[in-house]
Amino acid sequence: MVRCSETVRCAKVYKEANTRSFKRAVQYQEGRTGRNSRRNRAIQKRTSYGQKESEQAWLSAEVDALYQLAAAGVRVPEPYGFVDGVLLMELITDSEGYAAPRLSDVSFSREGIIRVYLFYTARLFSTARK
Repeated sequence: MVRCSETVRCAKVYKEANTRSFKRAVQYQEGRTGRNSRRNRAIQKRTSYGQKESEQAWLSAEVDALYQLAAAGVRVPEPYGFVDGVLLMELITDSEGYAAPRLSDVSFSREGIIRVYLFYTARLFSTARK
């Protein structure tokens, strides 16, 4: 949590690739390609340049997805900026002021997942048609 003037916001700090253990990075990044063939080859060969480019592509994709979801009307933390591996965004709290849990710490019932999926799918399609 960080204070910006009178507002409390959330700062997500991304660790550098060599200091974290992201066990499913390959599956998470699968299918992401760009137009630059030199960059794509370097990523596939896992050269040092390719690893840096892969890391940057992953960070950009996550931040871009957050902006796109917010623009589509999905209730996600509002992003305020992304600089040097730090994403500044809205802090979402419950009625008592406690921060919302990370999605990985929440369990959903099958029915709950289906209900949320249908709700947001309908919102995305209605927003896209406008």
